[in-house]
Amino acid sequence: VAAGAWLGDRLGAGSGRAAFLGALAVTGTALVVRGPARGVAVLIVALLLGGAASQRALDGLEHSPFAAVVEARSDIAVEGTLVGDPDARRFSTRVVVRVDRFRPIQESGVSWKPERSAGMPWRGAGGRHLLVQAGPPTAGRLAQLEAGDRVELTGWLSPLSGYDLRYRRQHVVGRLAALDLVDFGSPSSPLLRLANPARAVLLRGLDPLPDPERGLVA
Repeated sequence: VAAGAWLGDRLGAGSGRAAFLGALAVTGTALVVRGPARGVAVLIVALLLGGAASQRALDGLEHSPFAAVVEARSDIAVEGTLVGDPDARRFSTRVVVRVDRFRPIQESGVSWKPERSAGMPWRGAGGRHLLVQAGPPTAGRLAQLEAGDRVELTGWLSPLSGYDLRYRRQHVVGRLAALDLVDFGSPSSPLLRLANPARAVLLRGLDPLPDPERGLVA
């Protein structure tokens, strides 16, 4: 499977349909052959399925609902869920957000206010991921949140570049420079609503540890 994913990455974005149909055909062969040939057929099926999954993932990055607005570096509002805990630095905070929907913000006006986007329709985001990066004062507010929390943010989009390209492996399709945390709420998942308080209790028990050790356990 890993070799197939590597091969699919080299072949580039695509539907993966050919590889998937090939895997079905080889599966049929594996059901009728005997001996070592069956083992070889199973390996080929795994290779083809890994390639199909990799190509489809790349296709989802290139042909996402955000493709045009990221390329245009548009100002937008987004609603979504924090995929992980925010990574708070000295003057900034970053976190990956799974976006449920977004809407462009009208160009009229000079101040960042939610009302600016009131007339624009929401668009489905297909659960695509954005790398959100915020500076003061939004960074401090965003840093207080946890994985699973729901947020509404405004900011402007740009393509991933430089070291941030590694986030493509997390299915991130662009970067959002967040200018305002408009609203936030607790996780919609009952499991996360239970997990976050339990984790907070455990982390408070680590307070006596030095920072490197405490960070590792966290």
